[in-house]
Amino acid sequence: MKIVIPLINLSWHGGVRVLVRLANHLHAAGHDVELAVTRGYVTGRYFLSPGVDLKHVGVHTGFKPIDYLVFLGLIPFVVSPRSVVVANFFVTYFPARLGAWLRRGNLVYLVQDIETKYSGWSGRLLNLICTWTYRDRNIITANRHLQKRLLANFGAGSATVDIGPAEIFYELQAGHRGSPQYDVIFFARREPWKGLDRFYDLLSRGAPWRFICVSQDQALLDELRARGLECRCPGDDEELIRVIDSARLLLFTSYDEGFGLPPLEAMSRGIPTILYPSQGPRLYVVHEQNAIYVNNVVECQQRIEQLLTDGALYEQLSTAGRRTAEKFRMSVALVGMQKFIEDRSPIS
Repeated sequence: MKIVIPLINLSWHGGVRVLVRLANHLHAAGHDVELAVTRGYVTGRYFLSPGVDLKHVGVHTGFKPIDYLVFLGLIPFVVSPRSVVVANFFVTYFPARLGAWLRRGNLVYLVQDIETKYSGWSGRLLNLICTWTYRDRNIITANRHLQKRLLANFGAGSATVDIGPAEIFYELQAGHRGSPQYDVIFFARREPWKGLDRFYDLLSRGAPWRFICVSQDQALLDELRARGLECRCPGDDEELIRVIDSARLLLFTSYDEGFGLPPLEAMSRGIPTILYPSQGPRLYVVHEQNAIYVNNVVECQQRIEQLLTDGALYEQLSTAGRRTAEKFRMSVALVGMQKFIEDRSPIS
């Protein structure tokens, strides 16, 4: 079976990492897999199985709006006949849907978050567009929380899996966990719902701890370095794991999350998480049993200090976090996604 996965860019974004793993898994299962990517926008270092075809589509002017629009316009015509097209983002949904129709194939829509958080007049239009896409009959959600949200908010049923950390997070030996270099690791994103303002509020209060920040946004990393913070832009899972292992705990500041993979990745490495309440992580977080919820910056300061000084509590959360992460293995989710895709093969 031919499977085409269109991606605006091949970055180290969490959702893209899932699709790369899915592509490798489907190829290993005997399928012909193609990643279609905007020309000039491969910015992550990945292990792609040799048999997975990486197709560069469109032009590279360096001006993203033009490059992306050309890519999206061409996607319906580069889809192979009688393929299954896997869309992952509402922007790629429509060209993927058109491509499947033109080439007599089928569409699978993998929903990894509910993208209805935009503001302003243009944001309202984007939210409306997102709402249309979430009524598709061929949706598989990345976790049970998203499945419930789709049903409650859009009346749309879906299949679901529970995506979690890749196997390497459980298997790679921690070479220097005995003496971490940093107190807190923070995954920095600019989107308003990611809570960068909460992190800056913590810093403004003279937080005395050693921070390490992770992001794919180079301008944001420069901004954080200007504040005297250590920063990393990991290019693959091994590098990301080494960075996570270099810290004693993870701070997660999001206001709204469809799931939130970084806390689970930290848990899989035995690193406790402090996080603000949001919907997605409720699927796996139990307050004061495997992680700590805080409601404001003062509580955040107090809990960081507590975790860094209370060895018994730290070990309790570390052990419970590992057990929790074991229930969300990526390998299990990939098998579920494979079956969903195979069931939609246009070839009888």
